[in-house]
Amino acid sequence: MDIGRILIFFPAMIFFFYSFWKHRKDFYLLCGIACWLSVFYVGKHNLHQVLQDSTKAIINSISKFFLILVFTLYFIKSFKEVKEIKK
Repeated sequence: MDIGRILIFFPAMIFFFYSFWKHRKDFYLLCGIACWLSVFYVGKHNLHQVLQDSTKAIINSISKFFLILVFTLYFIKSFKEVKEIKK
């Protein structure tokens, strides 16, 4: 397990999710999700390999939720833009 990656990306992830919650800018959400995925999935010695199966299932569910959240937010934003153009 690479502890350096966790020490770098975990505080960044918290900062970006807090910034998204505070300012509602999509950029912060995308950066937060990138940090989340980097902590658990990226690299040869990732954190996902060390965890137990039940914890892996929870992390996978949270990761899927984040990806669906991004898709939904962009879909809603695009739908509103198309609706405004048609008017």
